[in-house]
Amino acid sequence: MLEILIAALIFALIIAGLTSVFVAGKGHLQHSRARITAAELGRYFLDPLQMQVRQDQWGANCVGANINCPTVMAPESRTIDNTTYDTSYSSDNLGGTAGTNLRRVMATVRWNEIP
Repeated sequence: MLEILIAALIFALIIAGLTSVFVAGKGHLQHSRARITAAELGRYFLDPLQMQVRQDQWGANCVGANINCPTVMAPESRTIDNTTYDTSYSSDNLGGTAGTNLRRVMATVRWNEIP
């Protein structure tokens, strides 16, 4: 009887350990999916700027002079799989260097993960 009790205790400990591994794996998978979704939203958010990067129009476009920006550049929220992603962008001179035409555009995607 004592051997059966010890075997049941060892089995319960093994099952508890495996359960915690699966729960942690599920959380990691959800976090990875959220990061991939955020990366794709950032890419979608910046894609319209590709048409704005032209040297002959640099002073009169969204990236060069921060005018005539497409409406997709405005901050927006999207809900995917019950997670709300807030996207925004900012642009500035590259590294703050004066006298250069280089601009840096950064997209920020924020979301809250449900534990």
